[in-house]
Amino acid sequence: MKQTAIIYFKLEEQLWEEENYQSAFSEMPEAIARRIENYTDLMDRQLRIRGKLLLKEILKDFLLDHSVGLEHIRYSATNRPNLYPDVDFSTAHSGHLVICGGLTKGRIGIDTEKIATPELKAFESFFSPGEWRQINNSDDPVKEFYILWTRKEALFKATGSGILGNFSELDVRDTRISLGGTTYYFTRLFIHPDFITHLATDLPELTIVLKTI
Repeated sequence: MKQTAIIYFKLEEQLWEEENYQSAFSEMPEAIARRIENYTDLMDRQLRIRGKLLLKEILKDFLLDHSVGLEHIRYSATNRPNLYPDVDFSTAHSGHLVICGGLTKGRIGIDTEKIATPELKAFESFFSPGEWRQINNSDDPVKEFYILWTRKEALFKATGSGILGNFSELDVRDTRISLGGTTYYFTRLFIHPDFITHLATDLPELTIVLKTI
């Protein structure tokens, strides 16, 4: 039976009014509020608050909002957040886009990047030789760079290894990869034409429900 991943996203194109910010911030548990206050940029704070609000919507959809809430978020030794065993989740933001995905069974990682024009040569050390050839031989090297990069980031979020591993040691040209005895599967999410987004899960079959608010 296929599991369902619920994905919420939102474009935060402008800063909230102070009253709206304080109202949303008041919904954050104390531990999360302290983390948010570590950021000095107002948009950074807003995106992180929005990510948690999207998670609350996911919990409602899974009918877990009463038994499991933001106050139950715990962090692993590698700073990976989770609500185990009830739901696994992952958030990401780039530019003004914030996205959050959740599963009730399995592991999930998500990453999104706004397409820019990076100096690709500076990132060569993050890719395997085969990946680097694929990027440079592509009809659109920048797009190919972001496809592989978001797969790597989503994978690290799903595994919980953070940035402790070496990006170049993981070849993500295929849509699946075996790591530590577990196979992870990549799915591209078409959220917005200006962004490349990927999902990584340990589930071979998955129904994806994509929502915005």
